[in-house]
Amino acid sequence: MESHKNELKQLIINVIRKLGKATYEELLKELINKGVDIDDIELRKVIASLIKEGVIVKLPNPKKMKFEYSLSSRSNPEY
Repeated sequence: MESHKNELKQLIINVIRKLGKATYEELLKELINKGVDIDDIELRKVIASLIKEGVIVKLPNPKKMKFEYSLSSRSNPEY
């Protein structure tokens, strides 16, 4: 289970790295397009874990009226 969570973390980081920043919906869409079988709750838990670890940050985007996630300046390059 823990390796699955770590794999999801890496996939999320890769998507954000590719897009620069992403909304929850954009992350979910990209993961599904990659064939990842994930539900809302699981994705939200992994995102919360990455925020708590300081790997990603959650910032408001007033134009989209949504939050976006981006890599933090403290994110670990080995992720």
